[in-house]
Amino acid sequence: MIKKLSIAIALMSSITAVLSAVQQQSAPAAPRTTSNTPAGCLQEVRDYATKRQQEMMAATAPAIPNATAEATQQLNQSRAPLVSQINQAKATMAKECAARLDTRTLGPKDLVSLADLYTEAGQNDEVKAAVDRALAVKTLPPAERAAILVYAVRVGLREPVSEARNARLEKYVSELDASTAATMDQKLDAHVQMNGWYRYDDVVAGIIKHSTWIIDAAKKAMPDQRRKFAMSAISAYVNLAQALAGQGQNDRALALLRSAAIEIADVQPAQRIDPEIARLQLVGTPGAAITAPRWLNMPEGKTELAMPGFVTLLEFSAHWCVPCKESYPGVNRLRQKYGKQGFRVVLSTDYYGYFEQERNLAPPEEFERDRKYFAEHGMDVPIAVGDRRNNVNYKVGGIPQI
Repeated sequence: MIKKLSIAIALMSSITAVLSAVQQQSAPAAPRTTSNTPAGCLQEVRDYATKRQQEMMAATAPAIPNATAEATQQLNQSRAPLVSQINQAKATMAKECAARLDTRTLGPKDLVSLADLYTEAGQNDEVKAAVDRALAVKTLPPAERAAILVYAVRVGLREPVSEARNARLEKYVSELDASTAATMDQKLDAHVQMNGWYRYDDVVAGIIKHSTWIIDAAKKAMPDQRRKFAMSAISAYVNLAQALAGQGQNDRALALLRSAAIEIADVQPAQRIDPEIARLQLVGTPGAAITAPRWLNMPEGKTELAMPGFVTLLEFSAHWCVPCKESYPGVNRLRQKYGKQGFRVVLSTDYYGYFEQERNLAPPEEFERDRKYFAEHGMDVPIAVGDRRNNVNYKVGGIPQI
């Protein structure tokens, strides 16, 4: 008890120090940049932000470092106003410099630095314009063109999602693939960036295309290069397997994952691959009962729901999970279409100790937040709350998992 009390006191002292720093350090006026080039200004902006961040961290250092995960979380939340001040100053400096420079006379390399400067300023339209200008230069040496294409892919992925954006970026990647001046590192970088985005957005065609390219490149690469992109290569196997399994090609997905142990054995893929194999091997086996100490939308006292006898969509979900929230309308359309034929939906979630901005919630409090949250999204289905055995039984590797 004494130890816990001393930690709590130290934590409150740290948070008080942070709040005091926030009050005393009203955002200082951002200094004006002095450089006459985008790269020079960019360096000044970043150096200033780094220095301010180091000062802030030193001024708000806790009396007991990393006392608990909760203490660290509260400390970071208390620091948030200071971080916001630094980011605002950084943006102000970047805008001031960009407005002062004569951008009409800049060369292609300077345009890349200018795009970075606009990024720091939060001026996204200007970022794209600078990159487009660089790409429009017809006299660039092929190696410089390749570098700008890689940059254009990275910057383009920050733009709002659209089919036109994706088509434009795919064109850049195709040009890189065809370029004899582009290095393998550059080509891999572009495919990895695209694959990561498609995986995030669950665009199956994009996942298959870029994962396949990365896997083929990894198999042909020299060992040192394969080790450099080890995690990207392993992710490509996993992403492609998930895409194939999602199309009903479970056996093909399993064969692909097992082949990774041979094809990229030197980067030791088992830690990521084996859990995926275990998950896909569940297909065709009886579904384990879903258990929970408490349920939403179920009779009081119910602790278990058996799987046999129904066509059931089981989703592992959470109140903080954005892709989970995006899945609910589609799930409800399936209920509306097939519900009369016995189609059933069941959700499983856990306690996380918080809800939105509320922290340190006890399970009964979070349970009530869950009740309201799922009701607002029309999920009036059985929802198991707070039994991680369900995650173990179904080899849950991330959510939403359906």
